[in-house]
Amino acid sequence: MKISSIIRALACATVLLYWPAAQASVWTVGDLYSSTAFSSTIRHYDAKGNYLDSLTLGAAYGDDVKGMAFGANGLLYAVSSKDRDMAVTALDSEGKVHATYSGPGFIAGDLSYGNIAFGRNGQFYVAGAENLVAFTPGDRVGRVIYQNNQVYDVQVLPSGNLMVLTVDALEEITPSGQWVRSINAPWLSYGRGLEYDPVNNDLFVTMVGSPGSFFQLTRVDGTTGEVEATSSYWYGADLLLTDARELIVGSQAQAAGLFDLNLNFQGTLPGDADIFLAQYVRPAFAVPAPASAALLLAGLAALLATRRRHLHAR
Repeated sequence: MKISSIIRALACATVLLYWPAAQASVWTVGDLYSSTAFSSTIRHYDAKGNYLDSLTLGAAYGDDVKGMAFGANGLLYAVSSKDRDMAVTALDSEGKVHATYSGPGFIAGDLSYGNIAFGRNGQFYVAGAENLVAFTPGDRVGRVIYQNNQVYDVQVLPSGNLMVLTVDALEEITPSGQWVRSINAPWLSYGRGLEYDPVNNDLFVTMVGSPGSFFQLTRVDGTTGEVEATSSYWYGADLLLTDARELIVGSQAQAAGLFDLNLNFQGTLPGDADIFLAQYVRPAFAVPAPASAALLLAGLAALLATRRRHLHAR
Protein backbone atom coordinates (compact mmCIF):
# COMPACT_ATOMS: atom_id res chain seq x y z
CA MET A 1 0.00 0.00 0.00
CA LYS A 2 1.37 3.45 -0.89
CA ILE A 3 2.32 5.96 1.79
CA SER A 4 -0.15 8.37 0.23
CA SER A 5 -2.92 5.83 0.83
CA ILE A 6 -1.93 5.56 4.48
CA ILE A 7 -2.01 9.33 4.83
CA ARG A 8 -5.46 9.46 3.25
CA ALA A 9 -6.67 6.74 5.61
CA LEU A 10 -5.31 8.60 8.63
CA ALA A 11 -6.96 11.79 7.44
CA CYS A 12 -10.28 9.98 7.08
CA ALA A 13 -9.91 8.55 10.57
CA THR A 14 -9.22 12.00 11.96
CA VAL A 15 -12.34 13.35 10.29
CA LEU A 16 -14.41 10.50 11.67
CA LEU A 17 -13.11 11.19 15.15
CA TYR A 18 -13.62 14.94 15.20
CA TRP A 19 -16.26 15.78 12.59
CA PRO A 20 -19.27 14.63 14.70
CA ALA A 21 -18.10 16.83 17.56
CA ALA A 22 -17.64 19.83 15.31
CA GLN A 23 -21.06 19.34 13.76
CA ALA A 24 -22.71 19.01 17.16
CA SER A 25 -21.04 22.10 18.66
CA VAL A 26 -24.06 24.33 18.27
CA TRP A 27 -24.74 25.16 21.91
CA THR A 28 -22.98 28.32 23.06
CA VAL A 29 -20.65 27.89 26.02
CA GLY A 30 -21.95 29.84 29.00
CA ASP A 31 -25.55 30.12 27.83
CA LEU A 32 -28.27 29.48 30.41
CA TYR A 33 -31.50 27.50 30.23
CA SER A 34 -34.50 27.52 32.54
CA SER A 35 -37.93 25.97 33.03
CA THR A 36 -40.93 26.79 35.16
CA ALA A 37 -44.03 25.13 36.59
CA PHE A 38 -46.68 23.53 34.37
CA SER A 39 -44.83 24.45 31.18
CA SER A 40 -42.98 22.47 28.51
CA THR A 41 -41.01 25.52 27.37
CA ILE A 42 -37.25 25.80 27.94
CA ARG A 43 -36.11 29.42 28.04
CA HIS A 44 -32.68 30.33 26.66
CA TYR A 45 -30.48 33.17 27.97
CA ASP A 46 -26.96 34.26 27.17
CA ALA A 47 -24.26 34.11 29.85
CA LYS A 48 -25.18 37.62 31.04
CA GLY A 49 -28.81 36.66 31.57
CA ASN A 50 -30.27 38.31 28.48
CA TYR A 51 -33.24 36.38 27.08
CA LEU A 52 -32.59 34.95 23.60
CA ASP A 53 -35.27 32.44 22.60
CA SER A 54 -36.97 29.21 23.68
CA LEU A 55 -37.77 25.68 22.62
CA THR A 56 -40.72 23.52 23.59
CA LEU A 57 -40.80 19.84 24.45
CA GLY A 58 -43.55 17.96 22.62
CA ALA A 59 -46.54 16.80 24.64
CA ALA A 60 -45.76 13.17 23.82
CA TYR A 61 -42.63 13.35 25.99
CA GLY A 62 -44.13 14.71 29.19
CA ASP A 63 -46.48 17.14 30.86
CA ASP A 64 -43.85 19.79 31.65
CA VAL A 65 -40.11 20.43 31.91
CA LYS A 66 -38.46 20.24 35.31
CA GLY A 67 -34.74 19.73 35.98
CA MET A 68 -32.20 19.94 33.15
CA ALA A 69 -28.54 19.01 32.70
CA PHE A 70 -26.11 18.63 29.81
CA GLY A 71 -24.56 15.25 29.11
CA ALA A 72 -21.02 14.72 27.85
CA ASN A 73 -22.56 13.88 24.46
CA GLY A 74 -23.71 17.48 24.06
CA LEU A 75 -27.41 16.77 24.55
CA LEU A 76 -29.67 18.54 27.02
CA TYR A 77 -31.45 16.07 29.29
CA ALA A 78 -34.82 17.43 30.42
CA VAL A 79 -36.87 15.82 33.19
CA SER A 80 -40.66 15.74 32.94
CA SER A 81 -43.57 14.30 34.86
CA LYS A 82 -45.48 11.77 32.78
CA ASP A 83 -48.22 9.29 33.69
CA ARG A 84 -47.49 9.61 37.43
CA ASP A 85 -43.82 8.76 36.87
CA MET A 86 -40.71 10.55 35.66
CA ALA A 87 -39.51 10.85 32.08
CA VAL A 88 -36.20 12.16 30.73
CA THR A 89 -35.77 13.41 27.17
CA ALA A 90 -32.40 14.05 25.51
CA LEU A 91 -32.56 17.02 23.11
CA ASP A 92 -30.21 18.80 20.76
CA SER A 93 -30.18 22.58 20.35
CA GLU A 94 -32.87 22.43 17.66
CA GLY A 95 -35.22 20.56 19.97
CA LYS A 96 -34.79 17.23 18.16
CA VAL A 97 -35.27 14.24 20.47
CA HIS A 98 -32.38 11.76 20.48
CA ALA A 99 -33.37 9.48 23.39
CA THR A 100 -36.06 9.00 26.01
CA TYR A 101 -35.92 7.43 29.47
CA SER A 102 -38.44 6.56 32.17
CA GLY A 103 -38.33 5.80 35.86
CA PRO A 104 -40.48 5.50 39.00
CA GLY A 105 -41.36 8.59 40.99
CA PHE A 106 -44.42 10.83 41.21
CA ILE A 107 -42.48 14.03 40.52
CA ALA A 108 -45.66 15.91 39.63
CA GLY A 109 -46.34 15.93 43.38
CA ASP A 110 -44.15 18.99 44.06
CA LEU A 111 -42.97 21.88 41.90
CA SER A 112 -39.35 21.33 42.98
CA TYR A 113 -39.19 17.58 42.33
CA GLY A 114 -37.20 16.47 39.30
CA ASN A 115 -33.63 17.74 39.71
CA ILE A 116 -31.00 15.90 37.65
CA ALA A 117 -27.21 15.47 37.87
CA PHE A 118 -24.63 13.63 35.77
CA GLY A 119 -21.93 11.34 37.13
CA ARG A 120 -18.48 10.95 35.66
CA ASN A 121 -19.28 7.72 33.84
CA GLY A 122 -22.26 9.12 31.94
CA GLN A 123 -24.74 7.79 34.48
CA PHE A 124 -27.31 10.35 35.57
CA TYR A 125 -29.57 10.67 38.58
CA VAL A 126 -33.03 12.16 39.05
CA ALA A 127 -34.47 13.15 42.44
CA GLY A 128 -38.17 13.24 43.15
CA ALA A 129 -40.87 12.07 45.53
CA GLU A 130 -39.37 9.33 47.73
CA ASN A 131 -36.83 8.18 45.16
CA LEU A 132 -33.41 8.87 43.74
CA VAL A 133 -33.36 7.11 40.38
CA ALA A 134 -30.17 6.17 38.51
CA PHE A 135 -30.02 5.85 34.73
CA THR A 136 -27.20 3.97 33.01
CA PRO A 137 -26.15 4.70 29.41
CA GLY A 138 -27.81 2.22 27.09
CA ASP A 139 -30.60 1.39 29.54
CA ARG A 140 -33.75 3.44 28.98
CA VAL A 141 -35.38 2.48 32.30
CA GLY A 142 -34.03 3.87 35.56
CA ARG A 143 -33.69 2.04 38.86
CA VAL A 144 -34.21 3.32 42.39
CA ILE A 145 -30.93 3.42 44.34
CA TYR A 146 -32.03 5.48 47.35
CA GLN A 147 -35.28 6.21 49.16
CA ASN A 148 -36.19 8.73 51.81
CA ASN A 149 -38.91 11.17 52.74
CA GLN A 150 -39.24 13.75 49.95
CA VAL A 151 -36.01 13.56 47.92
CA TYR A 152 -35.48 16.95 46.28
CA ASP A 153 -32.00 17.27 44.83
CA VAL A 154 -28.67 15.54 44.19
CA GLN A 155 -25.13 16.69 43.45
CA VAL A 156 -22.10 14.67 42.34
CA LEU A 157 -19.02 15.11 44.55
CA PRO A 158 -15.38 15.01 43.35
CA SER A 159 -15.10 11.49 44.77
CA GLY A 160 -17.92 10.34 42.49
CA ASN A 161 -20.23 9.91 45.47
CA LEU A 162 -23.58 11.67 45.60
CA MET A 163 -24.86 14.27 48.04
CA VAL A 164 -28.63 13.95 48.38
CA LEU A 165 -30.96 16.60 49.78
CA THR A 166 -34.28 15.56 51.28
CA VAL A 167 -36.86 17.65 53.04
CA ASP A 168 -34.89 17.38 56.30
CA ALA A 169 -31.56 15.62 55.62
CA LEU A 170 -28.28 15.82 53.73
CA GLU A 171 -26.80 12.39 53.06
CA GLU A 172 -23.79 11.19 51.11
CA ILE A 173 -24.19 7.90 49.25
CA THR A 174 -22.19 5.92 46.70
CA PRO A 175 -23.25 5.83 43.03
CA SER A 176 -24.91 2.48 43.77
CA GLY A 177 -26.88 3.95 46.67
CA GLN A 178 -24.91 2.73 49.69
CA TRP A 179 -25.03 5.10 52.64
CA VAL A 180 -21.74 6.87 53.47
CA ARG A 181 -22.62 9.58 56.00
CA SER A 182 -25.16 12.14 57.11
CA ILE A 183 -24.26 15.81 57.52
CA ASN A 184 -25.26 17.34 60.83
CA ALA A 185 -27.77 19.96 59.70
CA PRO A 186 -30.00 21.23 62.52
CA TRP A 187 -30.53 24.35 60.43
CA LEU A 188 -32.18 22.37 57.58
CA SER A 189 -35.92 22.96 57.36
CA TYR A 190 -37.89 21.81 54.32
CA GLY A 191 -34.96 21.68 51.90
CA ARG A 192 -35.61 22.29 48.20
CA GLY A 193 -32.44 22.92 46.16
CA LEU A 194 -28.79 21.91 46.44
CA GLU A 195 -25.57 23.04 44.74
CA TYR A 196 -21.93 22.09 45.39
CA ASP A 197 -18.80 24.20 44.97
CA PRO A 198 -15.80 21.86 44.56
CA VAL A 199 -13.33 24.75 44.79
CA ASN A 200 -14.27 25.64 48.37
CA ASN A 201 -16.04 22.41 49.37
CA ASP A 202 -19.21 24.37 50.07
CA LEU A 203 -22.84 23.34 49.80
CA PHE A 204 -25.59 25.83 48.94
CA VAL A 205 -29.13 24.98 50.05
CA THR A 206 -32.53 26.58 49.53
CA MET A 207 -35.28 25.91 52.06
CA VAL A 208 -38.93 26.71 52.60
CA GLY A 209 -37.94 27.12 56.25
CA SER A 210 -40.07 27.63 59.31
CA PRO A 211 -41.74 30.55 61.12
CA GLY A 212 -39.16 33.26 61.73
CA SER A 213 -36.81 31.95 59.04
CA PHE A 214 -38.81 31.37 55.89
CA PHE A 215 -37.20 30.90 52.46
CA GLN A 216 -33.60 30.65 53.62
CA LEU A 217 -30.63 30.47 51.25
CA THR A 218 -27.64 29.01 53.09
CA ARG A 219 -23.99 28.22 52.42
CA VAL A 220 -22.47 25.52 54.61
CA ASP A 221 -19.19 23.65 54.90
CA GLY A 222 -19.40 20.50 52.77
CA THR A 223 -17.70 18.38 55.42
CA THR A 224 -19.07 19.59 58.74
CA GLY A 225 -22.34 21.22 57.72
CA GLU A 226 -21.38 24.36 59.64
CA VAL A 227 -23.27 27.44 58.41
CA GLU A 228 -20.97 29.96 56.71
CA ALA A 229 -23.41 32.47 55.20
CA THR A 230 -27.15 33.03 54.99
CA SER A 231 -29.57 35.04 52.93
CA SER A 232 -33.12 34.55 51.74
CA TYR A 233 -35.00 34.29 48.48
CA TRP A 234 -38.76 34.01 48.14
CA TYR A 235 -39.68 30.40 47.37
CA GLY A 236 -36.09 29.52 46.42
CA ALA A 237 -35.79 26.29 44.46
CA ASP A 238 -33.08 24.91 42.16
CA LEU A 239 -29.54 26.32 42.38
CA LEU A 240 -26.89 26.79 39.70
CA LEU A 241 -23.24 27.69 40.23
CA THR A 242 -22.17 29.16 36.89
CA ASP A 243 -18.78 28.88 35.24
CA ALA A 244 -18.31 32.57 36.15
CA ARG A 245 -18.72 31.49 39.80
CA GLU A 246 -22.01 33.25 40.34
CA LEU A 247 -24.95 31.60 42.06
CA ILE A 248 -28.36 31.62 40.38
CA VAL A 249 -31.33 30.78 42.59
CA GLY A 250 -34.50 29.51 40.94
CA SER A 251 -37.86 30.36 42.45
CA GLN A 252 -41.42 29.10 42.33
CA ALA A 253 -42.80 32.62 42.70
CA GLN A 254 -40.45 35.15 41.07
CA ALA A 255 -37.64 35.56 38.57
CA ALA A 256 -34.44 33.65 39.33
CA GLY A 257 -32.10 35.58 41.60
CA LEU A 258 -28.40 36.30 41.05
CA PHE A 259 -26.06 36.09 44.06
CA ASP A 260 -22.34 36.16 44.68
CA LEU A 261 -20.82 33.28 46.65
CA ASN A 262 -21.18 35.24 49.90
CA LEU A 263 -24.92 35.28 49.17
CA ASN A 264 -25.14 38.99 48.41
CA PHE A 265 -28.05 39.68 46.06
CA GLN A 266 -26.97 40.98 42.63
CA GLY A 267 -30.19 41.08 40.59
CA THR A 268 -32.52 38.76 38.68
CA LEU A 269 -32.94 37.07 35.33
CA PRO A 270 -35.61 38.70 33.15
CA GLY A 271 -39.08 37.23 32.83
CA ASP A 272 -41.26 35.06 35.00
CA ALA A 273 -40.40 32.52 37.66
CA ASP A 274 -37.61 30.14 36.67
CA ILE A 275 -37.63 27.10 38.95
CA PHE A 276 -34.97 24.93 37.28
CA LEU A 277 -31.68 26.04 35.74
CA ALA A 278 -28.86 24.68 33.58
CA GLN A 279 -25.76 26.06 31.87
CA TYR A 280 -23.83 24.75 28.90
CA VAL A 281 -20.18 24.53 29.92
CA ARG A 282 -18.88 21.35 28.30
CA PRO A 283 -17.76 20.41 24.78
CA ALA A 284 -20.77 19.39 22.67
CA PHE A 285 -19.45 15.84 22.35
CA ALA A 286 -16.94 13.85 24.35
CA VAL A 287 -14.16 14.45 21.82
CA PRO A 288 -11.19 12.14 22.43
CA ALA A 289 -8.30 13.81 24.18
CA PRO A 290 -5.28 14.44 21.92
CA ALA A 291 -3.36 11.57 23.48
CA SER A 292 -6.29 9.18 23.01
CA ALA A 293 -6.81 10.32 19.45
CA ALA A 294 -3.10 9.87 18.72
CA LEU A 295 -3.22 6.33 20.07
CA LEU A 296 -6.23 5.52 17.92
CA LEU A 297 -4.57 6.92 14.83
CA ALA A 298 -1.31 5.15 15.63
CA GLY A 299 -3.21 1.89 15.92
CA LEU A 300 -4.81 2.46 12.55
CA ALA A 301 -1.41 3.24 11.05
CA ALA A 302 -0.02 0.00 12.48
CA LEU A 303 -2.87 -1.98 10.93
CA LEU A 304 -2.24 -0.37 7.57
CA ALA A 305 1.49 -1.07 7.82
CA THR A 306 0.76 -4.71 8.62
CA ARG A 307 -1.51 -4.91 5.62
CA ARG A 308 1.24 -3.41 3.47
CA ARG A 309 3.77 -6.00 4.62
CA HIS A 310 1.34 -8.81 3.84
CA LEU A 311 0.86 -7.47 0.33
CA HIS A 312 4.62 -7.28 -0.28
CA ALA A 313 5.09 -10.81 1.05
CA ARG A 314 2.81 -12.25 -1.62
